[in-house]
Amino acid sequence: MEEPEALDAAIEPAEEDSHGIEDEKMEEVLSPGSDTESDSDTDSDSDDENETKAQIEALEAELHNNSFNYETHAQYIKALRKHGDIEKQRLAGESMSSLFPLSPEMWQEWAKDEVTMRPGNKAISEVEGIYESGVTDYLSVSLWCDYLDFVLEYDPSVRECSASGVSKARNLFERALTAAGLHVTEGHKIWEMYREFEQAIFLTIPEIDHQAKEKKIQRIRNLYHRQFSVPNAELESTLLAYKAWEANTEELISKEELDSEKFQSFTTYLKFEHSFRDPARIQILYERAIAKFPVSADLWVEYTQYLDKTFKIARIVRETYHRTTRNCSWVGDLWVHYLLSLERSRCSEEELSTVFERALQCTFSSYEEYLNIFLTRVDGLRCRISSAVQAEDGDSYASIRDVFQRASEYLAQNLNDEESFIRLHSYWSRLEITLGKDLIAAHGVWESLLKIHGAVLEAWQGDATLGNLLEQGLRISAIHGYDLRGSMVRLMILIFLFKR
Repeated sequence: MEEPEALDAAIEPAEEDSHGIEDEKMEEVLSPGSDTESDSDTDSDSDDENETKAQIEALEAELHNNSFNYETHAQYIKALRKHGDIEKQRLAGESMSSLFPLSPEMWQEWAKDEVTMRPGNKAISEVEGIYESGVTDYLSVSLWCDYLDFVLEYDPSVRECSASGVSKARNLFERALTAAGLHVTEGHKIWEMYREFEQAIFLTIPEIDHQAKEKKIQRIRNLYHRQFSVPNAELESTLLAYKAWEANTEELISKEELDSEKFQSFTTYLKFEHSFRDPARIQILYERAIAKFPVSADLWVEYTQYLDKTFKIARIVRETYHRTTRNCSWVGDLWVHYLLSLERSRCSEEELSTVFERALQCTFSSYEEYLNIFLTRVDGLRCRISSAVQAEDGDSYASIRDVFQRASEYLAQNLNDEESFIRLHSYWSRLEITLGKDLIAAHGVWESLLKIHGAVLEAWQGDATLGNLLEQGLRISAIHGYDLRGSMVRLMILIFLFKR
């Protein structure tokens, strides 16, 4: 009886071993198959690429023989797009568009490929050029919408809602409406985009600026009314959207009117407290008003001016200005007064520099505000160099020159007021001589200004009132030992010397 059991025990391992061998053989059989599949995929990709290259070469040959074959051009661009050769695709698109109008779909694909392959601000003008060419070939609402979407998303000035950006976007929207706003079935898409853009700008307006909000509400209302005056397949949905918008607007106006009454009550109460001249009671009332209206720039300005005149504790004033600029960072005057307050309290150069850099990171309504911040910083440095604080903080004139240089580079392309820009350089050149003791550097300041606003200075030179200044300046230059004859820059320095 034991022999069969032993036989069974001997057979079982043998069976397990045989199964193991069979599994290994099976893996060996499958493994080469997996490699074969991988190799076949690679070969297939390689074959596809070679086939595409051969197709491109054949199409190039056809175009060389007959460049006026529309279908060959279209197939050539499609093959290049599949191959991923963006440079050749761009040239092929330009070549075809010079001979034939392209379909809206081809323009859209071309523009999207450019955005994908050439990210960054440098590609903006190129892609806009593609869209500009595309919208002139055929009427296409979808192409106009793509164009508008691109500008809204990628143009920094539009995205940040700057004055120039808003103007650019509105002009483009008006062009789109002129071209496709009357499209019965699809024109509503452009109208909706335009309204959404204006509503987005509305949300950026400070709550306290009721006049600006009222203007924006009227602008949006006019867009609805303009759309109702043209054929519109989506008239019913547009009407429902308009009614909902008007209801929300009425609710918003009611709330703002209530807030306006509360604000006026605080203003009256503050005047009453000011008549008793109790600093503690006045301060707590300002704090209550600010808690209710935290983004009221006028309220913050009034509060900080009161603290500047009344409180002698620099820490309280400094902390209040810090809170002010966090709540109303878009008001340049608040940053200017913040810097002046720090100067009066003799804060460290490190703290002044930090506040100055924070101010430059903000978005103001005009570049004049940036100019005022730059000039305030220069004034502070100039005073420090001329005082005993210089010995403590190690200030030098190089720091002033650096601020002037940054101001000139930053404002050169944006400051529309030429007189303000000239005033900046006039102040710079004056300090180069009085503090920097460097007439050559002052000469360089005017040279750089001539490159930017040379036409204005030439007009100054033709002014008859400068004749006497020139003669007197020449006499003064002889006293100082300067040779300043014969150039526009020298003329400006002569004027400066005379005004000294």
